[in-house]
Order: sequence, then C-alpha cells, then structure tokens
Amino acid sequence: MESHVQSDVRRSLSGDTKAFGRLMDEYAAPLRGYLQRMVGDFHASQDLAQETFLKAYTSLRNLDSPPAFGSWLFRIAFHVAVDFQRSRDLGTQSLEAHGAAVPDPESEECPPLERDEEQRKQYDAVVRAVASMPERYGLVVVLRYLEQQTYFEMAQLLNLSLANVKVRLHRARKMIRHKVAVDAASEVESPNPKTKGGTES
Repeated sequence: MESHVQSDVRRSLSGDTKAFGRLMDEYAAPLRGYLQRMVGDFHASQDLAQETFLKAYTSLRNLDSPPAFGSWLFRIAFHVAVDFQRSRDLGTQSLEAHGAAVPDPESEECPPLERDEEQRKQYDAVVRAVASMPERYGLVVVLRYLEQQTYFEMAQLLNLSLANVKVRLHRARKMIRHKVAVDAASEVESPNPKTKGGTES
C-alpha cells in the first residue's frame, strides 16, 4: 500500500505544488533540527532548510524511488550544510558548539558527549574526512554521532535495512581512520618552515 508521502511525491512529479507543500510540512521540523545540529546556527538552519527544499523541488525528477524521498532529502541537506560550513570557514566550530563527540573508528557504540583534549585535536581531521567521503557514508556518520540516532531510527529515515546501516557506518569509520592517519602522516612529513633550506647566514 502506498504511503501518503509516496503519493505526494508522485503528485509533485506531476506538477502538484500543493502535494510538495505537504511534503515540506512533513519534513520541515526534522530537517531544520538536523541542519541546526550540522551548522550550529538556528537562523542559518532555517535558510538552509529552504534551500534544501528548493533544491529538492527543482531536482525531484532525479529521485529514483518515491519511498526513498526522506533519505534523498537528507542527503541534499547534508551537502547544503557542508557547502555552508566551507563557505563560512567554520571548520569544527559547529561540532564544538553542540558538544558532538569524535567518532571512534574502532567502536560500535555512540560515544558520550564529554571530550578530552586528545579528542579535540582530532576534530579537524574528522570533519575533513566526513566532508570528503561519499554522501551515503557521511550521512550515517552525521546521523549517528551528531544526531545520536539509533540504528533503527537511521534505517527508517534512510529506507535501509539494519544490516546495511551497520555496513555503511563500519565503512565510514574505516574512511575516517584512514583520513586521520593520512593527515597525521602529512603533518609529520611536512618540513618545518623555519628550518627549510638550512640555517640562515
């Protein structure tokens, strides 16, 4: 049986703007909350939500399956938020502002909000890793560690099985671990600007 969301997606594809308005009403609150957690700015999150809906409406024909509308919409929101952070050069500020914990690549558990100094030092590398990885992996990291969602909640939102959610999160943690290691190695190998080229005469 087709859900009301699927029905409204199909009607929207036929040019029914009222149907898309109902979709906006359905997803507005969770989308704004998600974006606020992402960027750490209430007012910006409202604007970004509107931008997300606009992008979704103008590219609705690219949606392969109406039942996947929710996960597709949040993937758009993820990229909108990442672009916003890059343009504002926020770095890890939004994560810091909301106490988000650094994902432990070795852990299956959602980490506590408390952080020590060592975790703080990893924020830059972790955020860069999340921003650079494919959207299907970056999104599960954000939902798990920033939104503190359970596997079941993530599976419902993304229209995936629990097994697929866990697989994506496992692969995402591996990507984070690799990116952090590469960044750390680059810092070690980079010559000190003060000593490069020998001693001064």
